[in-house]
Amino acid sequence: QLNPYITFLLNIVGRWDLNIAFDAEDGEHFQQIMTEIRNRFGSIIRDCEYVPILWVHKFDFALATSIK
Repeated sequence: QLNPYITFLLNIVGRWDLNIAFDAEDGEHFQQIMTEIRNRFGSIIRDCEYVPILWVHKFDFALATSIK
């Protein structure tokens, strides 16, 4: 069963075997989710990195391609 805050999960080849994206409400919530992941899968996690994305700008591709 996945965490309801996980929005993206991808198996990849390269430096990392897995890429997970999730939405956290604040810093404390982020730590709770990371702790849950480490508690459940700590035996198979060798290393992890995270990149906080604090703001997402909406890009309307259809609108951008219609402007000439």
